[in-house]
Amino acid sequence: MKQAGASVAKYYSELTEIFQELDQLSPSTMKHPKYIETRRKEVDHLRVYIFLAGLDNNFDQI
Repeated sequence: MKQAGASVAKYYSELTEIFQELDQLSPSTMKHPKYIETRRKEVDHLRVYIFLAGLDNNFDQI
């Protein structure tokens, strides 16, 4: 997924929809709250990197 000239808000919204679909297709089977929280943080960090990597080149300096 790339921004491809769309507004940042539109790109973020579309990416969020994809992430939500992925969450529904592969729900967590973890039971322990500590492990669930650790995994959630890992996924959140990964998603930030995915978002940033998909931004247009004019955001490289930021």
